[in-house]
Amino acid sequence: MLAMMKVDMADEKFEAMLFKYQFDHKLKEIMNGVTTLIDASEEVQKSVRLRKLMAMILMLGNRINTGGTGNMAHGFTLDALLKLDEVSPLCL
Repeated sequence: MLAMMKVDMADEKFEAMLFKYQFDHKLKEIMNGVTTLIDASEEVQKSVRLRKLMAMILMLGNRINTGGTGNMAHGFTLDALLKLDEVSPLCL
């Protein structure tokens, strides 16, 4: 213990050694998460059912906002999705 007290910047050196020891394990954990996120993003992009659902939501929003006539929107914001629960009773 006395010898360790004489080492310059012992805390920093110990932290660096610990970081180096844990680096590969932590990198693998992060890469697994990134791979999962990439796979999920690709599934969302390829989803035909999601595309149809979004088209139906756009059509519903256009019908509510314009009565089915006039300028139709070409998209909607994500916060517009939060308003769907207000609309659903009207559709029944």
